[in-house]
Amino acid sequence: MFDPLHNDELPAIPGKRYFTIGEVSELCAVKPHVLRYWEQEFPQLSPVKRRGNRRYYQREDVELVRTIRSLLYSQGYTIGGARQRLSNERREPTPVEVQAAIRESLSDLEKARIEAAEFAKQAAMEATKKAEAADAKIAKKLADKVGAAEAKLAEAKTSAMANLNDVAAEAAMAAVASLAGIKTSSAQASKTASSIATKLAKQE
Repeated sequence: MFDPLHNDELPAIPGKRYFTIGEVSELCAVKPHVLRYWEQEFPQLSPVKRRGNRRYYQREDVELVRTIRSLLYSQGYTIGGARQRLSNERREPTPVEVQAAIRESLSDLEKARIEAAEFAKQAAMEATKKAEAADAKIAKKLADKVGAAEAKLAEAKTSAMANLNDVAAEAAMAAVASLAGIKTSSAQASKTASSIATKLAKQE
């Protein structure tokens, strides 16, 4: 099998942690668009992706690219054959790969936590808005009931005043009638007294 560490046709891999897609392209003599295509065809090739979908390859990724290049270009494998060959030669992940996987998992967890917190915040805001709307409806209903009660009270006061006025008017009319009766009786009494006085005077 092709040894990516001892290939006289390609430059030595520098001792650095991450490589850009342009650097990998130069180190492996593979065009960037081919590298992106290989990522789709070979699940083992999975560089770290950061903001803006920028790819960062580790040393193991560079070695894998060189292996894929050898299988396809030197040993005559097809894409499917090379993929099968790599699947049959699974290797244990290196400590660097394990650490990268852990970092990626932690990053995903942090993103999930932020998304969950944002969702909870939005849910709380929606609940608050609904509660405020409900309170406003309840307040309006209470205000309507109070207004209706005040209207009925005012109507009752008006009716009571009208009844009171009617009673007062009736009492006044009764008093006038009684006074008229008293005057009539007094006049009759005076007439009777005058008649008696006249009779007494004639008898003398």
